[in-house]
Formats: sequence, C-alpha cells, structure tokens
Amino acid sequence: MGEIKRYAESAKAKPCRISAYGFGDWGQDKLLVAREGEKIVMHCHGGAYVTWTAHPEDMTAGVSKGIVKFSRPTISRTLSIKYCLSSSAPWPSKWPFPTSLIDALLGYHYLINTLGFKPQNIILAGDSAGGNLVLALTRYLRDNPQIGLPLPGGLLLVSPWSDLGETHLQQRPNSLSGKIHDQCSDFMAGDWKSPLSTLRHGIRSLLGNHLSSTDAKKNPYISPASLELDKQIVATMFDNFPRTYLVYGEAKIFVDEIRTLYKRMAKNIGSDQIVKDEVPDATHNMFALEVWEPEYSEAHNRFASRAASLP
Repeated sequence: MGEIKRYAESAKAKPCRISAYGFGDWGQDKLLVAREGEKIVMHCHGGAYVTWTAHPEDMTAGVSKGIVKFSRPTISRTLSIKYCLSSSAPWPSKWPFPTSLIDALLGYHYLINTLGFKPQNIILAGDSAGGNLVLALTRYLRDNPQIGLPLPGGLLLVSPWSDLGETHLQQRPNSLSGKIHDQCSDFMAGDWKSPLSTLRHGIRSLLGNHLSSTDAKKNPYISPASLELDKQIVATMFDNFPRTYLVYGEAKIFVDEIRTLYKRMAKNIGSDQIVKDEVPDATHNMFALEVWEPEYSEAHNRFASRAASLP
C-alpha cells in the first residue's frame, strides 16, 4: 500500500516464502493457536540487514531465550522471523528495502490471521537492525489501517539502529560522538569506519539501486533518528505508537542516535508510555548477550515487569 508499494515496485521486490523459529511453549505435533488472552513476542533479529539469522543458535537468539525464561507466565513463547537479508557488491544486489519490511508484515499477519493472536497481545521486538525494522513495520501499520492489521500492544527495542545516514557522527564534534568515545568499549568497535565494514555494507545493501544516501538521511522508515529529517515529519512521526520498552548499553557506538530516538518517541507518545533502560557500561545488544551478566538477567527481569503491565 501507498509509499511502501512504490518502493517495492522500484526495488522490483518479489514475494518469497520465509520461515520462522519458535521459542518456548510451541508443542511438538501440531500448530498451537493462541490461547484466550495469550501474549506473544514477534522478534526481528539484528545483523545490519545483511547477516545473522533467526536460528536458535544465533547470537541474537538471546533476546527470545531471555524472554521465555524471565517473562513467564506473561509470555511463554516467541516467534523469530527469518526475513530475507539484503546484499550488494561484490555480490549481486538483492532484497533491498522494503523487502525485510514486507517479510515482517507477513509474520505479523501470520500471528493474527493464522494463529489467532489479538494485536493488543503481540509485542514486536527487534535488536539492532531488527529494531529499525520493528519501527518501520509499526509506522506502516499505523499509516495504513486499511490493510486490516491493527497496531500491536507494545514494542521492545533493543539497541535499535536508527540513524543509517550517520547524521549524528557528521553533525557533532568527534570528541562528543558515541562512535568515537565508545569505540574501545563496544564489540562493534572499528567496524563502522571502513567502507567495507558490515555497517556500511548493510546501508548500501538496504538502499539497493533505487535509493540514495540522501534517503538514508531523509526517510523516516530508514532513519527515524536522523538529524536531517524534515521538521514536519519529526513533529508527529511517533504519534499513536504503542507502549515501548527501549533497552541499550551506555557504552555503545549507537548511543547518541538512540537517545535522540527516545526523545522523539517520548515527545509524541508521552514519557509514561516509553521506558528508557540505558544500562551503564554495557555494550551493543547486551539484551541478547547471555554471557553479559548480571546485566542481561536484570534487564530481562525489568522488561518482564513491564510486559506484565500490558492490558
């Protein structure tokens, strides 16, 4: 529909069959439909849109594993979507924006129309690039009510990648940039500097051949925390978004853009509708890192308390 349909046509996006992995109480022999009032998390994994997977052995699976461990009985299962990964030179350009958004939309449709979950009982979760994807999906659902898929009951944003145009690095002195002062503490240190890095490759691959670097700075679907978004867009960009839990490490290279994201969301939906859980001295994606204790368990327990308060 609308803007996303135009992007899909420009990208020559084609539908494909995607898979998903269930964590927690799914049963062994048959499709387990939603129980009355049951809540579930749909997880979109990170990896700069070009790597990592929804598989239970992937590092990002720590998000789902932690949820089904610490959030019981409120949440006893999650569904992790294996969306199509983008690629670009030296490989063929494939699955650019909005392919992953369409895949995530199909996963949400499956939960509601096949498994019978009520939208208000679904929490959309995403780490890193997956957090970016969750924000894009929520924006699409809000702006296109005619598709018949209401907004979810809540969002869980884990270290969300939210400024793919890198405007925070470009507009602030290096000494004040999280990408500079946290480069010795974040496990992503140094990766962003080279044009051959995973992050830069991810940006090029997501943009494909139909979008430009300007789109990475000006498009709210791609960079909701960009400092170069039009003021009119920023003024209402998160209106009517669901309640949100935002968790990230203080010692990560995305910290500046995530703080901007929080301010924008809090202004639009109200500070009482978003929890900012900035974990001191923690690295990127610590909510997925089972070895990062005790912060991993403590953060999951805080999220579990918040999830239990959903209607």
